[in-house]
Amino acid sequence: MLLALVLTSGLGGVLLAGLLVPAAASVGAVTNSAEKMIGELPQEVSLPEPSEQSVMRWADGTLMARFYAENRIIVPMDRINQTMRDAVVAIEDKRFFEHNGVDPTGIMRAVVNNVTGGPLEGASTLTQQYVRNSLIEAGRQAGDEELIDSARETTVGRKLREISLALAVEKQMSKEEVLHGYLNIAQFGPSQYGVEAAAQHYFSISAADLD
Repeated sequence: MLLALVLTSGLGGVLLAGLLVPAAASVGAVTNSAEKMIGELPQEVSLPEPSEQSVMRWADGTLMARFYAENRIIVPMDRINQTMRDAVVAIEDKRFFEHNGVDPTGIMRAVVNNVTGGPLEGASTLTQQYVRNSLIEAGRQAGDEELIDSARETTVGRKLREISLALAVEKQMSKEEVLHGYLNIAQFGPSQYGVEAAAQHYFSISAADLD
């Protein structure tokens, strides 16, 4: 109903990004509503393994050089400090462990905020951000600028695709797997990708030692 109202009122594409599923009293109801609106979800979502830096060493094992398109070091979840995991969830998506890829409370907050002239919000969950980053990464690996642009565009179509993929991802991956994927693919600065490279760049320590 909210989507229909906004579509007929012409409030604009940015506001539409926060109005893609109806308000509901439970996560299950929101998920069901979103799936009905979007249609059949993908049965399987294949997300690319992020690229990471390559290291060249001298014969004695000392570092010669690092090469990368994106400065990333992929690490397993047990090498990312729990404090860092908690901080990302608290800042980016505090109801991450409660929703199924779409956050009804976040959507309604974005609706009110955007309508009342506050900072523009799109109500993207961590899962949606993981999907978007993965699509951008797939475009980079394939040299496909069109795919990269389509993953970044601020349109209703892009948001619907993102929600559809996020719902499908949460059907095939655990919350821990989604969070792990996000922490390894997300950008944490101008040229730091993934939490390990960011920890080394900013603090000269591993992500395991972040506090």
